[in-house]
Amino acid sequence: MLKSLLPKGGKISDEQGQEGYAAVVWDDGRGKSMIGVNAQHNVGDVLDGRMGCEGEYIECQALTLADGTQVKRAKRASEKGGSAVVWLVDTLHPDGRRVIVQEVNSYAEGGAVTRPRSPLALDRLQTIALDSRWAG
Repeated sequence: MLKSLLPKGGKISDEQGQEGYAAVVWDDGRGKSMIGVNAQHNVGDVLDGRMGCEGEYIECQALTLADGTQVKRAKRASEKGGSAVVWLVDTLHPDGRRVIVQEVNSYAEGGAVTRPRSPLALDRLQTIALDSRWAG
């Protein structure tokens, strides 16, 4: 499903997945980027009060949509070391469903930078994260 939500014209050179997680290495012609999604269910209690911008973010915005879905839009340094940057949208729905979509300006979070910026804007990541098909 992740592949179907990416813009047309990009090339996928690697993909991985398991229950609730998928990632691809996607290249729009300007360098490889790892794009991943993590879908979880029944985590509302665990994340209660944790959808804000606390932590080590370069940029972060937390908001609540009209339907009660909490959304965190952020940019952070790679947790795996190196100089790669991660852009992410983390969503928590009122029913406890969480979907996180992230992209890295590298083929892997701990890999060498392969492009100066992310290929997708945070708005596109948010659209992917909020797609109703993740409700499964």
